[in-house]
Amino acid sequence: ILGILNTSKAWFGVPWMPTPGAVSPIQRVPSGLLGPGGIGFWPLAQREFGVNWLLLASLTMFFGSLFSAYVMLRAGSLEWSGPLAQFPWLETALLVGAGAAFCEERIRLIGSQSLGIAFVVIRLLNDAMLIRRGLVPSASLQLACWFTLGAVHTTFVFGAAVFSGWLAGPSFAMKAAQRERWLARIEATRRYWLFVDIVWLALVGAFFI
Repeated sequence: ILGILNTSKAWFGVPWMPTPGAVSPIQRVPSGLLGPGGIGFWPLAQREFGVNWLLLASLTMFFGSLFSAYVMLRAGSLEWSGPLAQFPWLETALLVGAGAAFCEERIRLIGSQSLGIAFVVIRLLNDAMLIRRGLVPSASLQLACWFTLGAVHTTFVFGAAVFSGWLAGPSFAMKAAQRERWLARIEATRRYWLFVDIVWLALVGAFFI
């Protein structure tokens, strides 16, 4: 949560804990010690670099806890079926393609968003097909783990797709006006795409291999 709040503050410039009438600690610091723009003690790129890694560290611990629970449940289960059927080749190709296509060029940002949205749609359709066949989360512990981990991961992929679209749309003017901040956002989002790719490959390995 702290990583997400700090990232929202650095990326959008919105204070997440405003105090009416309070004097910011930064306002009490001599102006010569402030970074560019009068905010913080480090250059903008370094600050956004730091909060991005804080966000990724928070998400790593979050998914690490989910995978730890999966391992404990699987190890303690008396009945665990083999790998799930229908290896997700298409979903894997779409997600890896979304991360690979991501770049600061507008057409590639749109392509990354489109591939990410396509991944989300296909994931939802495949889960709906499983439910129609009677393979619901309550049917087995394995399916419960798959639906839970898959739903959480798909939500984060949707967030990456939406943010990529925002970079290609309302935020694209920043590319020329605030070049340093634009490149920091591009690099941060690229690392986020790589993160969700790695998590998906871990899910595939856990349930389909």
